[in-house]
Amino acid sequence: MTLQGGITLAKLGLIGTGTMGNPIAARLLAAGHDLVVSDAARAATANLEQLGARRVESARAVASECAVVFSSLPGPAQVRAVVEGSDGLLAARRPGLVHVDLSTSSFEAVQSLCAVESAAGATLVDAPVSGGAHGAAQGTLAVMASGDRAAFDAVRPLFDAFASNVFYLGASGRGTIAKLVNNLIFLAGALVVQEGFVLAAKAGLGARELLPIVNASSAKLYAGMAPLFFGRNFEMALFKLGI
Repeated sequence: MTLQGGITLAKLGLIGTGTMGNPIAARLLAAGHDLVVSDAARAATANLEQLGARRVESARAVASECAVVFSSLPGPAQVRAVVEGSDGLLAARRPGLVHVDLSTSSFEAVQSLCAVESAAGATLVDAPVSGGAHGAAQGTLAVMASGDRAAFDAVRPLFDAFASNVFYLGASGRGTIAKLVNNLIFLAGALVVQEGFVLAAKAGLGARELLPIVNASSAKLYAGMAPLFFGRNFEMALFKLGI
């Protein structure tokens, strides 16, 4: 298969098959792509191997076989290690490599890696996603991509396997800015919802008594998050903040 821009896809690579990367990889396999995967945790690739993926032990090994490599990792430190480490993507010295990073990172980290990869003859498309693991499994993620336009155009059809909304935002790092602002709005809204229900409880109005009222009123837009807090599972991490 040859994509726009002349990129030939005998295989795709995906590094990081955790909460988000695993269902994304499964969607790529379901779409018929030949997939090479790698993750630090052996168990994280087991289901994908059963679906037809082939596991290798390093990012370098992935890049040695694949012209396009996705990554889905916890944050900037992990992405940098996967790119620049002794067994990282750039160690494969593959000319024309396109690295599509789906991770939520920082603007500074994306800018830095874009320059590093460009100097090594590779191209970074920073393409953080939103929609959670459920959205990844359903193929309904939103992708906020930025970076080299020709590289984006070449890999654009691949996003259709796991995303229903794909946005191209221009220069490298702009996709990451969009994702961080989205997270800010989400977290701020979640905080207001929590504080509102706490205020009601302290005034003697129970959360489950209040919820149907909110759902029938102008605050309905925000109330969808309320049931997440009723179980008081405060250890449930939706995404990392230390970026």
